[in-house]
Amino acid sequence: MLPQRSIIRTRYLTPFKILILILIDHFSRNLIPFETGPKLISLLLDYIQTCDTRQDPSPIEIVNDFNAITESGNSQEWLEPLQTSIKEMNNPDKLFQFMYSLIDTLEEKEQIVRSWEPEAMIMDKSSILGFFVRRCRLEFLNASILQRNELFTVFQQYAMTATGINTNDVMDIDTMDNTFKRPYITHKTSKHKHETNGGWWISEHYVDKFLTTEAERIEQTRTCDISPQALDKYLNFLQTYAPDLGKIHQVRFVNYIRTSEYEGAVANLHRFFDYCLLYRETPMYHYALLNLGILEAKFGHVRRAAAAFEEALNVARENQDDNCLDEVVSWNLHMKSIGSTLLQNFKHRVSTDQNGPNAIYLESMTKLTYARDMIRRGDSPISVFEMVNKSAVQSSIGNVKYTARTSYLFKSCIWDIYGFRALSEAYLDAAKTTEEGTQEDTEELYLLAAKMRASMGEFDNALQILEDYGNTYPDQSRMSLVWKQLQCQIRHQKQRQCEFIGEQLPETQDQQDLWRFTHPSMPEDHIAALHELALVHARRDCPEQYGVILDQCYASVQRTDNLPQIITLSIEKGRYHMEKQDFQGAQEWLIQALNTAKRIRDIPQYCAATIQLCEACFMADRSTAPNIMSMLDTIMPKVLTLRSLQLQSDLFLVYGVVLRWCGEQTADSTASTYIEKATAGYKQLGIDVNDKNILSLI
Repeated sequence: MLPQRSIIRTRYLTPFKILILILIDHFSRNLIPFETGPKLISLLLDYIQTCDTRQDPSPIEIVNDFNAITESGNSQEWLEPLQTSIKEMNNPDKLFQFMYSLIDTLEEKEQIVRSWEPEAMIMDKSSILGFFVRRCRLEFLNASILQRNELFTVFQQYAMTATGINTNDVMDIDTMDNTFKRPYITHKTSKHKHETNGGWWISEHYVDKFLTTEAERIEQTRTCDISPQALDKYLNFLQTYAPDLGKIHQVRFVNYIRTSEYEGAVANLHRFFDYCLLYRETPMYHYALLNLGILEAKFGHVRRAAAAFEEALNVARENQDDNCLDEVVSWNLHMKSIGSTLLQNFKHRVSTDQNGPNAIYLESMTKLTYARDMIRRGDSPISVFEMVNKSAVQSSIGNVKYTARTSYLFKSCIWDIYGFRALSEAYLDAAKTTEEGTQEDTEELYLLAAKMRASMGEFDNALQILEDYGNTYPDQSRMSLVWKQLQCQIRHQKQRQCEFIGEQLPETQDQQDLWRFTHPSMPEDHIAALHELALVHARRDCPEQYGVILDQCYASVQRTDNLPQIITLSIEKGRYHMEKQDFQGAQEWLIQALNTAKRIRDIPQYCAATIQLCEACFMADRSTAPNIMSMLDTIMPKVLTLRSLQLQSDLFLVYGVVLRWCGEQTADSTASTYIEKATAGYKQLGIDVNDKNILSLI
């Protein structure tokens, strides 16, 4: 638990950096032994290059470093001048004099009078050491008197402990604040906060680095090394003692998105941009609108997102901000907002900075979005793969690696649609071996792998894949509705399988239904959830509810351009009419699904529609058996290639029944073999083959 105490806030300078400056000063005045000098320079360069990206080392670590660069292993001899210098720095004025005198260690104009011996070294002001000295001096001289006193307070004991100086004789310093009157012993704590005997101190520079790093990491990967709860506690602590740091609200915003808390995210987004708008020299309003649109889009509020994007576009054009314009157009393409004219008006806009990594990334993702829309519209596979490959080539040339996993996942889905399961699995494996990618891509990777295993009837393997994701990313999985829904759906299928073969599992049906039918925000997922609910009513012998929900689903999907969902629901409508013994109506729906699937090259849906159409035709007229056998023979290789246990079982059952009805004695044993294979497949899926109406014809 973080203590509620007073806190000192330093800026760029910290006690450790002042100690580095003293060491640089001693080195320039030749107070360091000759044999230790090169090693000390190497140590100083390492300190300077890493001091902005790591926590201040503890005094014990510093002493160990000093001993390591000394040949005898004892640095006390050459540290005596350092101890003397620190002892003399016993009030803020001495610290000020030291910081001001550092100008003498740099190359300045010739007329400046030097105050040391001729043999003293002068550093180049453009060198690493010289640049560090100049920056520290500038930060110190621009600080207020109170800030200098507070810096001296936290420096005193830190530096003295590091060099082993007795601290009993340290004098009190009046900083006009009794809370920090006496120097406090500091030690390193997590996340750049340092505790003293009576208070805390932090470096605003470190805090800014910490907040920026965490915000960028969560935005890019949707995860970080700190759990959402722990990060929220750190932010509460910082906000209590540094309420003017606007980036706190930015990190809160992305942290709330990480945990899918809409109200908290939108509130902190508004607070963050309220702080940003205080700096009039940097226009930020269009970025505020852009982020607001992104927030609404992520939670499925497409109309609100479209309104925010359109206003962001207008303001960005006024400020001539091409980067913001690219972001707006890219997000609108990704979202496909309903009723927005933004895409039609600006889809041909080209960024003026074609070589920038941000522009290349946006262009690559835009091409993948175009490819997704092509699949939905039913464009030719050549056009789809041409667009996907253009995206991959553009990312490769621009060395933008963050699109690789997205591209592999997309290709895996495409090949699964086009009926090549082996290629689909190959691209899925390629996505697994790709290290860089967003958290959404990682989640989609596990979900696709689980769905693929479940379609083969390997429910245990599918659940294990989902469990692996939950164990690897506990915070993300806990907040992922899609992950929970898929897990419950597969568990439900596993439960049906076990009940069918006589095994008993704990009853979790109510909880599973709760997760499986919680409607997601996006229209596609909403329709899919309703479809799943319709299937449950069908299994529970509730034909009225089954039909009503199917009608509602189909009416909703007709308002979109998602042809795969239209095909799925058309096949389901065909099954519904078959249950009602309306074989003519079933054939009309299934022929519609068959033609649409053929047009968009959706092989799994094409095979499913063909099998159901053959069953409907055979149930309506037995004399069509020869034609039906010909149709089933045509799709047999495709179904076997897909490796879908559901499709194979459906095909084997219809094929076996029709083959037996043909009346050939030599074919009777073959028909029985197909029916047995279908029965075994249905048993693995947890489906009772006796519920199939076509068996009544045997």
